[in-house]
Amino acid sequence: MRLIGLLLVVIWVTVACGSETAQNAAQTGVQVDIRDSIAAQGILSAPALDCVETDSGGYCLATLEPGEVEQFVRNIGMSPINTAGTSVMEGCSARSDFAAQPALTAYEVSGGPPPLTLPGGNRFSSIQLFYREDTQTACIEVTYATG
Repeated sequence: MRLIGLLLVVIWVTVACGSETAQNAAQTGVQVDIRDSIAAQGILSAPALDCVETDSGGYCLATLEPGEVEQFVRNIGMSPINTAGTSVMEGCSARSDFAAQPALTAYEVSGGPPPLTLPGGNRFSSIQLFYREDTQTACIEVTYATG
């Protein structure tokens, strides 16, 4: 009977650790993909990224200088978007440090042009970049192309 109890504890710990490991691996995937997309645009400062995975992609926070943001936006071919009066969505715009901020600029691109294809074979279907120049904080949100 003690052996069965011990076995159940071991199984529970394995499942708990396994789901955390899977979540960390997925976050690492988003982190690597966003870091690769930043580097592919010639931004080699390797900013520290704080990332969160979502159902269809994820987002990362990074400290970027205004010139680096301009370079990223220009090289990928992003267009400005108006965030005033928009509803809060999942990801970057749901964060209190980005939602309804007057100093916020935002850009997007979608459709998977070549700059959105990553070396590992993953492909983004869209990228949104939200930037607060006052804190030099960028939030880069991506969705992955399927199929």
